[in-house]
Amino acid sequence: MKQQAPSRQDLAASLSSYIALLGEQRDALSQLHRTSSEVRRALEHGNEADVDHLLQRRDQECRRLGDIRKRAGAVDDVIEAARAASAGADNSLAETARALIALQADSQSLAQEVIACQNQCEAILKERIETTARALRESTQRRKLDAVYGPAVKHTSPTFIDSHQ
Repeated sequence: MKQQAPSRQDLAASLSSYIALLGEQRDALSQLHRTSSEVRRALEHGNEADVDHLLQRRDQECRRLGDIRKRAGAVDDVIEAARAASAGADNSLAETARALIALQADSQSLAQEVIACQNQCEAILKERIETTARALRESTQRRKLDAVYGPAVKHTSPTFIDSHQ
């Protein structure tokens, strides 16, 4: 049995409800992007930056975005219907469909910016972890040398001018 195509009013109502939902999603992504940018700035401008409160806020925003995405359900089906409707002859339905497509593209762009910002934050934190690990290794080596030879020993490797030495 063939499934009946949605009526024009059903499609318009569906598109309108998804426009509202995508508007919420875009707002949530915008807030998440602002918070992620704050985290990045804090990490870039200070080694002692305390970002706990920002990370908690970001976690809440991610949960909010997840709830919105759950309510969105099968967005891809609606986007495909919107693409088909945007090429149709009905101007009001086509206008609504184009608005939905634009909101969806805007949301995708924001999501990519959030992911890029997150990757930058991760890179900063990885660099700091490597720096801290290196400092701990050097400190351990210094303590071992101090224990064996006393504090007068030079802690750097000798540099030879001649390659034969």
